[in-house]
Amino acid sequence: IVELCAAAPLLKSLSADLLGYHEPSAMEIGLSCPLLESVDLANLEDFAYLKPGPAETYAKFFPNLGILKICNGYRRYRPELFDAIREAASLLTKVKEIDFRGCEVTLPLIDALVGTTVGDSMTAFGSCDGDSDDTTVYLDACVAALRGFPNVRELTIPEESPRLEVNDRAMFAAMAAARPEIKGLHFEAGAPD
Repeated sequence: IVELCAAAPLLKSLSADLLGYHEPSAMEIGLSCPLLESVDLANLEDFAYLKPGPAETYAKFFPNLGILKICNGYRRYRPELFDAIREAASLLTKVKEIDFRGCEVTLPLIDALVGTTVGDSMTAFGSCDGDSDDTTVYLDACVAALRGFPNVRELTIPEESPRLEVNDRAMFAAMAAARPEIKGLHFEAGAPD
């Protein structure tokens, strides 16, 4: 795949799920094809569901990515390589969206994104194109995202997130205080009441 990419430096999209991921190869592909805006490389090793996702591994090699994917492709993934996520989110200047699908979005994950190029450019949090089943946004992470991402104006609480009761005024007050200029608030089916 590296040789093929080197022969096609104008590539803008690469999906090589069946070929697997190898960090030196990802770096070489990124150098050979600097225009890539969308990259999907699978981790085909044993126990791949335990392996880090794109933001923790190869995303940093592709400066023109439009979407920063956090999840490793398996359900209920909990990212843990926060320094690597912060590095990728600081280097990538073209990202318009963070794809949290299938992830557990925790406070340490949000802390890794706050103050980065990606975090500062986000306008929507908790949403992503497509199915958000098995995406969990913890409420403390939600408040931290509203506080830390200065341009967020849309907030979506996915279905799998912890329940927020209508009478939990302290949490609603914290959300409102964190981002009073919010324009859209969306609770997916089954999300907090």
